Amino acid sequence: MSGDNNSYEPITDWSREGRAALYSRHRWEIEKLLWDAWESFASDYDLSRFFGKCTGDENEIDRATAWCITRFVSGDLDPAMLTDRSFRLFTHPRFWIAQKVGAENLKAVLARSRIDYEQPSDGHDGSSVPPWDRPQAHGQMPVDCTPNSPSLGIDVQAFCDRLGDTLAVLHRRTCHCIVFYWLHGTEDLREILGWYLPVGIPPNTPGRSRKDQSFHSHDAMFRFVCLFAELVPEDSPPASLRVAVLAMFTSCPDKRPYRNEDSDIHARDPSLASSPRAVGKLRQEGCAELLDRALSLLERGPRLGEVLAVWFMRQSLSKTTVYALGLKERLDLRDRAAQVHERLFVEEN
Repeated sequence: MSGDNNSYEPITDWSREGRAALYSRHRWEIEKLLWDAWESFASDYDLSRFFGKCTGDENEIDRATAWCITRFVSGDLDPAMLTDRSFRLFTHPRFWIAQKVGAENLKAVLARSRIDYEQPSDGHDGSSVPPWDRPQAHGQMPVDCTPNSPSLGIDVQAFCDRLGDTLAVLHRRTCHCIVFYWLHGTEDLREILGWYLPVGIPPNTPGRSRKDQSFHSHDAMFRFVCLFAELVPEDSPPASLRVAVLAMFTSCPDKRPYRNEDSDIHARDPSLASSPRAVGKLRQEGCAELLDRALSLLERGPRLGEVLAVWFMRQSLSKTTVYALGLKERLDLRDRAAQVHERLFVEEN
């Protein structure tokens, strides 16, 4: 196809079945149009700002292309709202970014994602000021979370204050590196809220692979969600939850695995289990129980005033969370976490 507007094949069937059939028939053509468009776009913009940081051998352009295809095949697209109803749609990265972040936020997100963009200063230099000190929230909330009625009363600044309070608790109940991995894992989410705080990988983690960094970030986000949602039991929990609290939510050494070791927990209280290995099994059972509670909470629509909180927590959990917690056998939790993560449109009750 040439670049002439009239040379692009029209798309006539916009039902999900029709779009899926179109992709099946023209897969290579559609993927090439998207790939070429994203390759050109990536020379000026950081794609990780839109689709997250890649792990392992993943390629940012392949990841962007795959997201667009999934959105085209299974997403809600109203042709009446489109100016392009032809294959030319696959040559417009800005259209797909608007699908991802919301048209209302497109201009601001693009500006912050330019490769030559300089972050505005808000007084946080990452050294003298604690990272959980509250910034002023001056960004727009995601359009997907924009309330349909002023009665929802969303206060972005108050929400950032809650995040700051919970981050202080996370630091007190884990270690310094878990805080930094949480900051790293939520960088894109916080930027949307206007929480500008550049972060890097903790200095005592040399040589860590992207996979390791991703797992630690998802582990940290899971712990944050549990504390934020007040899911961590404080009084006489069952043995599995008690071990999970001792391992994951009690001050720990600032080194891998960034939790209290099973052997140390067993030595401290042998009555918990017969061996360190048995302690590890209880820990995993306790983490599975906490994740189940978090997912059950997020599978429901938010109550009044909880729109931002539910959006943030849904985006903090994913199927990677399940692997990061060592629960790869729990396919039920993996599938539920993936479904919750994809629910970008928050319902009103």
